Amino acid sequence: MTDDALKALLIADAPPPAQDIGFSVEVMKHIARRRLIDGVITLVLWVVAISAVLFLTMPYVTPAIIRLATPLLPVVGLLTAFGFIALGWEQLRPALRQYGLRI
Repeated sequence: MTDDALKALLIADAPPPAQDIGFSVEVMKHIARRRLIDGVITLVLWVVAISAVLFLTMPYVTPAIIRLATPLLPVVGLLTAFGFIALGWEQLRPALRQYGLRI
């Protein structure tokens, strides 16, 4: 649209031109599809990169993990138990508040 046509449209008392809703919907679908494809491509590239890094590093990291697993097993067990207790407590608090217990 040229500047003169835009000025004439702004000065005129006529209503603005109608929008084509179907066209707008198709453009929005195209944009959403493009974003989905971009997101999937990005995700696939990240998965490939992380898999390559793990493929290259796991032969060196696995023996260290095996050596540290036995001494750290009690600590991991305690942390897991505390995590379950904390999660249960957070899930239980709203129900206790309904009965008037302020926790």
